Amino acid sequence: MKDELSSASCAQCANPLKGIAGRRLGLCADCVTKAPGDLGRRARAIVQIAADAGHHLHDDPSKLVTSAGLLRLLETRPDSGGNVSAVPGVKLTGKWATAVVEALRA
Repeated sequence: MKDELSSASCAQCANPLKGIAGRRLGLCADCVTKAPGDLGRRARAIVQIAADAGHHLHDDPSKLVTSAGLLRLLETRPDSGGNVSAVPGVKLTGKWATAVVEALRA
């Protein structure tokens, strides 16, 4: 199984996948927001939440949710704002973290 994970490639662009979350999802961070279905919809919703938070907080959205953080959120689907904030690569708290939980439930 280790060799299978280390040689995994993105289902959309065929680039090698980095990190466990990307390998488990089967998509890279660049392609996950373009994916059809629920996964892509959730990814786009989280990116929009990060953009809204970045605008409100005067911060770069890519620093609030990194590419790796996005994949981890999609893979682990945390069920509380505190758990969202605990995900490596995610710096959303309060109402923004709660919005992510809601997006992941939808």
